[in-house]
Amino acid sequence: MTGKGEYVGAGSDIEFWGPLRNRTIRDSFEGISCLSKLLEDFYESKGEECSIIEAAIQTSRKTFVNSGVIDSALNQNCVKEAHNIRLQIQVDENHNIGQSYSPIYKDLFGKVIVFFEHKLDNKRWLLALVQVYAIHETNGISVVTNVPAKSKVVHLADIKELFGLVVSTATNEWYIVWPKLNHEPKLLLGCHVDI
Repeated sequence: MTGKGEYVGAGSDIEFWGPLRNRTIRDSFEGISCLSKLLEDFYESKGEECSIIEAAIQTSRKTFVNSGVIDSALNQNCVKEAHNIRLQIQVDENHNIGQSYSPIYKDLFGKVIVFFEHKLDNKRWLLALVQVYAIHETNGISVVTNVPAKSKVVHLADIKELFGLVVSTATNEWYIVWPKLNHEPKLLLGCHVDI
């Protein structure tokens, strides 16, 4: 948000729900203690100068984004897991070959660890610390792999929707499902290398 209360880089209504808590970027969240480095990477990807990153953040366990309420993994009061999300992140299609920047949007799946607000140069950014799953496709359905998830800070506007995880008793794999699975255009799946 800007100083006037407008959202930075967001096209939809976004708001934190539930009690807010004052924390710092040096705190550990679900064993993730590198938030300052992840914030630096986020701001760099947005073209923001961040020579000094303010340590204070305000966290929330729940938020309203894209017409739905999403819990974080830190929300101990939720009765169902509502923290698995589909993200759409802009990445450089040429990041591996060293050519000029070529932006492309890729779809990623992950889990929200915590929602937080951070100030940089008098702008308030509504962000989320997420764990991005490594996935592959099996018969056109996305499946979570056994590769450890990768931590990333994202803008709340990058969160598109919730999804569910269904385990196959035959293969012990976790399949990703959501209401529009068969009704939307094919996703352009991202991978850990993209982030």
